[in-house]
Amino acid sequence: MNKFKCKNYFDCEFIKKDFSKSENRNLEFENCTFINCNLLNTIFINCIFINCTFKLCDLSLIRIKNSMIQNLSFEHSKLLGVKWGESKDSKLFSNLKFYDSILNYSSFYDMQLKNTIIKDCICKEVDFSNANFKDSTFEGSNLLNSIFNNTNLINTSFENSINYNISIYNNKISKAKFSMPEVMSLLNELDIEVI
Repeated sequence: MNKFKCKNYFDCEFIKKDFSKSENRNLEFENCTFINCNLLNTIFINCIFINCTFKLCDLSLIRIKNSMIQNLSFEHSKLLGVKWGESKDSKLFSNLKFYDSILNYSSFYDMQLKNTIIKDCICKEVDFSNANFKDSTFEGSNLLNSIFNNTNLINTSFENSINYNISIYNNKISKAKFSMPEVMSLLNELDIEVI
């Protein structure tokens, strides 16, 4: 069931709206703000989101298929179990920003997401495998049990991030930035003793 009444929304503000468990097709949102909205289990198919902000929203298990996502910001929001790669063409995604949000159990597998911001977030058991996060930031984030495998992390910042386990052999990490003492975890594969 579609809970949106129109097809095109420009400069709109949605406050405390419940769009949960709805299936939405061919909608366009530009310069829109969602505040304290429930989008749990919501499906968007062939939709466009440009310059939109989500604040204090629950977007857990949201599904985005064949949609264009440009310059989206998520602030103090919950995005549990989101499979971002489900859209099939990650070239339609650009400039994603997550601030102080929860992304647990999500997947960015095989996504092209250069310049992404994931700042002060909780990212437990998130799959970043085969993804391109060049020139991105994970600053201040908790990455407990998250998977980095064949991930491009060139020039990416992990300053003040914790609990990451990143293989120096299976990922591209040149010019990446790390903070002490967490950077010591990069030595785990080297079979050496730090005194």
